[in-house]
Amino acid sequence: MPNDIGPLIKALNTEIQKEINNRLSKSSPERPALTSAQAELLLYLLHHHYQIVFQSDLESVFNLSRPTINGLVKRLKEAGMVAVEPTPTDKRYKQVVMTAAARKAMIAHQPEFRAEVQALEHVMTQGMTTDEVATVHRLLQLMLQNLKHDALK
Repeated sequence: MPNDIGPLIKALNTEIQKEINNRLSKSSPERPALTSAQAELLLYLLHHHYQIVFQSDLESVFNLSRPTINGLVKRLKEAGMVAVEPTPTDKRYKQVVMTAAARKAMIAHQPEFRAEVQALEHVMTQGMTTDEVATVHRLLQLMLQNLKHDALK
């Protein structure tokens, strides 16, 4: 059995990110031009608007480093899509909040973003049965769980 699972998954991830970025860059004038990482972060904030979200939460959710999340938040802040505000209970802690304009745009264009991701997943799984897709999903989840568990040791 070859020992190239990690590099293969990395290559797949790179191709997925490039394709999503390519699809999102072809946005209409009224749809925000976002990278896949920016769109994912904004969709997360949209779906978790009822809770306080810190940058450290985003690190855990997206399994990204602090500098990567800091850069994403900084670029979204510069674009007027998010704000970093003190929490109501402790002014020392800063929460990441989607702006009203970004919320409106994300709600309006969420079906398009979802359709792009679904179309890409359809292309990726061509030639696979439903059971094979479920198996791939299960195995990838297991690999991720194994790595996270091993990191805690």
